[in-house]
Amino acid sequence: MNRKLIFLDIDGTLTSPGSNIPPESALKAIGEARKAGHKVFLCTGRNPDMLAPVLAYGFDGAVACSGGYIICGDKVLYDCPMTEEQKELPFASLRKAGCTGQLKPKTGVSVTKGFRIF
Repeated sequence: MNRKLIFLDIDGTLTSPGSNIPPESALKAIGEARKAGHKVFLCTGRNPDMLAPVLAYGFDGAVACSGGYIICGDKVLYDCPMTEEQKELPFASLRKAGCTGQLKPKTGVSVTKGFRIF
């Protein structure tokens, strides 16, 4: 058998932006791929907390936090959280440019001042 690893983005690809509910057609295709022996993973900027509702639909794992956290089944393969200094650098750059933004650490979300207003 020629088994494959399939990686799917979530927002705007597997689901409508901001949604956690894949369409039935996607769930059917994912189920068929898994029955055929393929492994299906989510690949996203979302962190594990934000990813949990979608993982519940039956995936083999995920590449989360934009590559900073990787799971296969219930095993964590890679966990590389940002240091406080690494978190501050993009926020300082955003403040300097007058922009807002967010970082998605393993739990929760860190946002710049003014992001909620945006």
